[in-house]
Amino acid sequence: MKQARLVASVLAAGVLAAGSIFGATPRGIAQQSDMSDLSAADQAANYPASLEVAIERDLATDPITYASNSLAAADASATADALRDQLADNFGGAWFDPAAGRLNVAVTSQGAADMVRQRGAEAHIRGVNEERLIEVSADLRAWIDGLPAERRALIYGLSTSAKTSSVTLAFSATSAGRSLAAELPGDHGVELNTEFVLEPPQTQQAADLLGGQGISAAAEDGSELASCSLGFNAIDGQGRALALTSGHCATDAATILAADGTEIGVPERVAWNSIADGDDGDDYASVRVQNPNLIAQPAVTDWQGGTLPVEGVVAPIEGMQVCHSGQTSQWECGQIQQVDVEVRVNGPDGTVKSQRSFWYDACTERGDSGGAVLAGTLAVGLHSAGALTPDDRRCLSTIGEQNIAFAEPLATDVIGDFGDDLRVLTTTADTDGDGVPDHEELAADRTTVHDANGDGVPAFLDPDEPTLGVPVVTSPEDGSRHTERSLPIVGTSKPGATVTVTYRGQSHLVTADDRGEWRLPAEEQLALGHYEITVSQSWTATNGSQWQSGETTSGFFIAPGPPAITSPQDGAEIDETAPMIFGTGEPGAVVELTVDDVDLGTASVVDDNGEWSITLVEPLSHGSHTIAAVQLVEDVGSNPTSITITVLPSEGGHTTVIPEAPGGPGANPPTGGDPDLADTGVSVALLALLGTAGLVAGTLLMLRRRREQLGVAGQTEAD
Repeated sequence: MKQARLVASVLAAGVLAAGSIFGATPRGIAQQSDMSDLSAADQAANYPASLEVAIERDLATDPITYASNSLAAADASATADALRDQLADNFGGAWFDPAAGRLNVAVTSQGAADMVRQRGAEAHIRGVNEERLIEVSADLRAWIDGLPAERRALIYGLSTSAKTSSVTLAFSATSAGRSLAAELPGDHGVELNTEFVLEPPQTQQAADLLGGQGISAAAEDGSELASCSLGFNAIDGQGRALALTSGHCATDAATILAADGTEIGVPERVAWNSIADGDDGDDYASVRVQNPNLIAQPAVTDWQGGTLPVEGVVAPIEGMQVCHSGQTSQWECGQIQQVDVEVRVNGPDGTVKSQRSFWYDACTERGDSGGAVLAGTLAVGLHSAGALTPDDRRCLSTIGEQNIAFAEPLATDVIGDFGDDLRVLTTTADTDGDGVPDHEELAADRTTVHDANGDGVPAFLDPDEPTLGVPVVTSPEDGSRHTERSLPIVGTSKPGATVTVTYRGQSHLVTADDRGEWRLPAEEQLALGHYEITVSQSWTATNGSQWQSGETTSGFFIAPGPPAITSPQDGAEIDETAPMIFGTGEPGAVVELTVDDVDLGTASVVDDNGEWSITLVEPLSHGSHTIAAVQLVEDVGSNPTSITITVLPSEGGHTTVIPEAPGGPGANPPTGGDPDLADTGVSVALLALLGTAGLVAGTLLMLRRRREQLGVAGQTEAD
């Protein structure tokens, strides 16, 4: 049995469908389709006139508003799933408000409410979380299971509602049912509601074929077992056609026929079981299409000789407006009232099944079972059951004015059960990401596998069909910069393909290995500058066909390594406002500095010993500064090297004073223009402490020698 999230119980027959799951797989869209380009206007433009009539009749709205709501509800469904995981125990359920076009989320804390509002949803603080609803549903389910069979049959269903944070049980509207309702165990800390229903839901098969878009199930002797509707077309893991319908429509069937008696195929996987028997409560079937003349399309009939495209798959959410397409009712619309519902359904063979569904309030009739339920052009589910009056009049409103219909969710049940063995056909799905929709990469004969290049990978899964893709250069990466001057060219392609690498004016041929990896070894040291690589590939398929890809070009840059800053050290704290910056680099390179991203406009040439120095001309303010250095070799710049230093204020709050040169103001420095005193920053206070001219001269001589050892700034500055 699947992992349950909401352990609901039997959902009411024909009166109230609800929001508890029993044995449901985790919610979330199991099949993703690219719906990013869809718009309400685009959707509505595809609606047939008959669907527009149903939208206006059943939903009292216009097609564009309905389409807009379907897209907003799809987004709300995905957001609700994300919030369920994010909020954990603070999550109380979610629903969509079509009037406001907004997601609503029940939460149990103010912090959770704030998180919900940050996602653009409306928050409702409640005292009950989703887990508590699960627990109450489980307790009531245990109570139901402990009843004698004849009394248990009086309960048509059990449901939970995220919108009201409540649990509802539906009983038979007989005196025995009302008597049992009075025995309902109470005080669960959760609001309990009771509803009374005249008749349980019925599977909706037609006694007679109505023609058009219906299907029928035939026994081995050719007799008709059921008359239903087709839901959606799909493909298996090899791209061969499947058709989806309800499981109760295909049980015991040998063949599935079209409305005109044409054979469609045979049931392949049939699920029509009951949660009460320890199963998953599913009601779906896949039909293996065996008629090569039937072309499965990503579309639903519009009942006027045309089609409505199916553009994606979405999980149901409370409040989502949907429309149903079936052979009897054709188009009927309503709103999803609750999801993750368990409902007791009377089957065609007289058995009662507890199945997992979602409840929507559209009118449905006999023969509609298995039909498509859509939100706009997005596939939501397969119609499974509905409530009828005892005399089979059209539609029954047992809860106020609401109709009762149940459907098997595609995203959370059907697709999840099949995994990669089933994909609903949509106009947008592109599994291999080659820009060609899956449905355009299937064989003309949908019963066969399309693999034009014979590599054993179906075309819809092979990015090298319908055309051979271009190879990829993985190293050097496009736009990357390198200081290493001996670089191999490495990439990926079709395994066994011959890759043509055009590089530095020459073309080279390399062969990809069985993993699709190829390599062009480095030949020689590269000069500094920009380089381009153009690659293409050719390949001979196992069936002998020849394939040639297009070309793709990437580029990289060879740059000198960054210079080093040796003094001051990174993180140093200094009291000089105009320090000298020392470093190393490539001999002959020009080093340029920036301070706090401002170009100083000065440069230094790295000497033969690989050393350079630059004196800051403008004094630095007190505080933190970032000094960055780059070096240019052959006019090609390196990546920067940077350090951060902090300039401290001098003691007593005074700034550093630069002493006059010997001889008084305006006198020349003692060594022909070498401004030792200015660079050393010897203060007047220090000179006073030294006390004598001899000591001053000795100090200046010592500082001059240190300067000469490190390299005089005046000798390395560029003009």
